[in-house]
Amino acid sequence: MISASGESLSTTFESEIFDGKGDYQFDIYRMMKTHIGEDWGQFRPLTNVMWLHYLAVKLLKHKGLRRPAAARRSSARTKPTAAQLEREEERVYYETLVEIEAYLAQAAKPVAKRGKKAQATEMELPKSACDVLIWLADRTKDDDE
Repeated sequence: MISASGESLSTTFESEIFDGKGDYQFDIYRMMKTHIGEDWGQFRPLTNVMWLHYLAVKLLKHKGLRRPAAARRSSARTKPTAAQLEREEERVYYETLVEIEAYLAQAAKPVAKRGKKAQATEMELPKSACDVLIWLADRTKDDDE
């Protein structure tokens, strides 16, 4: 978090948080530590990407979010009902979340597996939440064309 004066705000963590098991959250803390080192006061936008990946994984795999069924129309000539359009919209949103999770995983996993050395070679991957929004906007624009 950035203060009104532009300074990075941080929280001191107990060392046990880096030893936790059983939830991806603890892996995120370890990846952040690999990326940041010991200076938690500096702003590192990639940590926001890591947290976005955590949230996407939680939504898709731990909160019972299921892939919506495809909307079916009785024939190609009939106009879709409001319910069919809503189901199709939900399906598109779900598939977009799946794509976002995969995209964010590409950015988070190199930090977990290879440490800081991987960052220099991952130029196309998001380095900030802003990069994720730009990628999503470009992806949405491509779908509309």
